[in-house]
Amino acid sequence: MDTDVTKLISASRANLGAPDSWPAIVGYPESLALCVIDAIQSTGPTYVSVVNVLSRYRNYRTAAGANPETDGLKELISTFDQLGGVDGWIETIGNRNRTFSRAHAPYKAEAIWDAAGRLQALGIDTIQDFRAAVANPAQADVVERTWRTVVSQASGVTWSYVLMLAGHDGVKTDRMIVRFVAAAVGRRVADVTNAEAGRLVREAAAELGVPASTLDHAIWRYQSGAARNPDVAGDARDWDPNDEDLIRSEDGSELEVEPHSERAPTLGYLTDRLAEFARRRDWEKFHHPKNLLLALTGELGELATLFQWESDEASRDMSDPGRRSLVEDELADVFIYLLRLADVLGVDLAKVAEAKIDRNEHRFPPPAPN
Repeated sequence: MDTDVTKLISASRANLGAPDSWPAIVGYPESLALCVIDAIQSTGPTYVSVVNVLSRYRNYRTAAGANPETDGLKELISTFDQLGGVDGWIETIGNRNRTFSRAHAPYKAEAIWDAAGRLQALGIDTIQDFRAAVANPAQADVVERTWRTVVSQASGVTWSYVLMLAGHDGVKTDRMIVRFVAAAVGRRVADVTNAEAGRLVREAAAELGVPASTLDHAIWRYQSGAARNPDVAGDARDWDPNDEDLIRSEDGSELEVEPHSERAPTLGYLTDRLAEFARRRDWEKFHHPKNLLLALTGELGELATLFQWESDEASRDMSDPGRRSLVEDELADVFIYLLRLADVLGVDLAKVAEAKIDRNEHRFPPPAPN
């Protein structure tokens, strides 16, 4: 057995109690609408803000004489239509939490509306439709790729969570899960990728004889304090009370996200922003891999012209502000098209680059000291 899996099992037993005492994640067995709302609203804030949105949605639907516990996507979309679109939905049901921590980021309500529309376009309306689609190997990849094209959902974290809420076994590798796994295996959080944390949780769960989603939920409850606080309900995710990107209201009931511009943007943030840029301009139809690759090649050619025929020494000289600006612009264009190409192809650029560096470490070992 993998040593890290053994360590995670030991940490789980020591901190989470006996596996047969771990509560399973309940989700929404009959309502795809509630699954979508919860999955998208849950990243970033305290779960109480998610509960508030779910409560307002339920109240709104109940007041209309409907049963929100069986709502599909048709019913969810109808609430946006009835309330005059995203802004009206925010005022009556949602909140002004954004999809990621930048001032310009789209509201989560927009992502909920977008997700519902895109899934419905695939012929998915009810939770039964959704389960059948993800259980069909011929459809599952299409549904996942479609979800990842929803505004600011490219990372796949909310995809994993919506599957769990719909009753599919899985792991939502958010910050709480990664932090627990990193501590268990004795590594820095930055050194444990989401994919690796998910694999370790799944393998540990198999050894412990429980569903992966049950171990995931037990870890979250421990990390969030829910296991020690019966007043914390649901599956609150991705919240850290010390996170600098989050601002709590005085009573903690709602959260808004604060731009944190001095922090270097991550690849995930840039990928989401580029996807949103293309979506809002209806450019997605042009962003096929071939087109993006040709555009990338063209930008690389423009970068090359800035260095053509220069000496080695001259090519390193960036002291002139005008030259530096030109080089930076062309480098940015190359990088932007590379990120967009990777996103369209479903490639985690950071992950594959790290794996490639790892392979090169073995292929090209440093010379032995004299």
